Amino acid sequence: MRKTVILAVVNVILLACIVVLGFKTYQLYQYRTWDQFIQQQESQLKKQAATYVQKGKVGTTVVSAAIPKNEAGQPLETVRTKIEAYVQGKLGKQAGKKGISDYIEVRSKSQASEFSTVTKHEILSNRYQMKGTKISSKQVEEVGQVLLTAQADPFDLSDLVTDMGTLRPQFEGVLSASLDQLGVDATEKTNILQAFQTADLTQFTLSYSDSQIFLLLPKETYLVEQIGLPIASFFPVVNSQYLSSQDQASYQTYLAEEEAKKYRNMIALTFDDGPNPATTPLVLDILKKYQVKATFFVLGKSVAGNEAILQRMVAEGHEIANHSWSHPNLTKLSATDVAAEIQQTQSAIEAAVGFKPSLMRPPYGAINATTMSSIQMPIINWSIDSKDWQSRNATSILKEVQAQAHPGGVLLLHDIHQSTVASLDGVLSYLLSKGYTIGTASQVLGDQLSSQRIYYSKDNSLVAQ
Repeated sequence: MRKTVILAVVNVILLACIVVLGFKTYQLYQYRTWDQFIQQQESQLKKQAATYVQKGKVGTTVVSAAIPKNEAGQPLETVRTKIEAYVQGKLGKQAGKKGISDYIEVRSKSQASEFSTVTKHEILSNRYQMKGTKISSKQVEEVGQVLLTAQADPFDLSDLVTDMGTLRPQFEGVLSASLDQLGVDATEKTNILQAFQTADLTQFTLSYSDSQIFLLLPKETYLVEQIGLPIASFFPVVNSQYLSSQDQASYQTYLAEEEAKKYRNMIALTFDDGPNPATTPLVLDILKKYQVKATFFVLGKSVAGNEAILQRMVAEGHEIANHSWSHPNLTKLSATDVAAEIQQTQSAIEAAVGFKPSLMRPPYGAINATTMSSIQMPIINWSIDSKDWQSRNATSILKEVQAQAHPGGVLLLHDIHQSTVASLDGVLSYLLSKGYTIGTASQVLGDQLSSQRIYYSKDNSLVAQ
């Protein structure tokens, strides 16, 4: 009996040893199979051009990441950071343990993005597990994407536009409408919108397709995966070099329309009889304050000693034109005297600023065909007379401008009167408040003017009689 018991115990021990040995053998087989498989996978990854393979272990999961390199042969840190964040979020930070339960391979697929000159790196994860004695792919997951500029810098909304603040309310409106479609209750909707209002928009990945720009949102926070706006919403603030060729064409059309709109509502601001050292610098100060440009019709006799004023006009983007030498009625002079009035002024201005004017305004607006033949320059008169020369009163000047202002008009003022200086803030504020833009005579009338015509406004010019 005792011998039988001993024999049974021995058999149990032997069986246990066989089981343990079999398990250990199976574990060893699994490990070798995993090791061989992982080496093969990593070998394939390393064969990819310009790729850096990073390997690690979290718990019992082995992770291999194929990270593209930059031109210097270094891993692209933006892609590496994205992959590391994914792995940490998926597996945590635990240290590697003995044995292998599964294998995750993360790689990026590089291709041109819809944004011009921007590369898109789509990051994919493939998880492998062993079933029986075979290793097979269990789960393929899209991790996300990284956009990089031609210099391999991260590309985000701040690169695409010059002012993100103008777009946030529009994106918020789209998000609000999406939440309404989902039937989100008012309290939760308010919380989500408040989170978006304070979110850093540069942290959202961009997507671009079918002339729309999308922000890719974390669904767990915002309940929607993306919100988009038509590309036209970006045109006022877009850095156009990133637009697709199709949208570049639309953008150029937009620019042309905006330019045409600007000139349709533009008034030419012109000043006669200067420069005056007491008043003209004050006029220039006010124009600089409002960031507007004007045309100064200069008297030749006033140039000497005031060259610095003319040079300031040019430096600040204003236009200088000819207003004769001594302010006579040119129609009462001989052709020789008219030519002298013009040429002396041209020479004085050229000596001061380095070029001759291309436009002329006759004193009193007096002109005829005979006089024009001696001038040989386009004549710029006016369609809005402020009568500052007559009233010498700031309030009266403003009233005249209010009564006569019209798109494409040419406004006559004089930079030699203190009353004109006093009126200028009110005049400019009024015109800008009414939607006018303000520019030079050449900006309003164009630069292809005829030396045989008298121009009163953009839409009104006559041949001298």
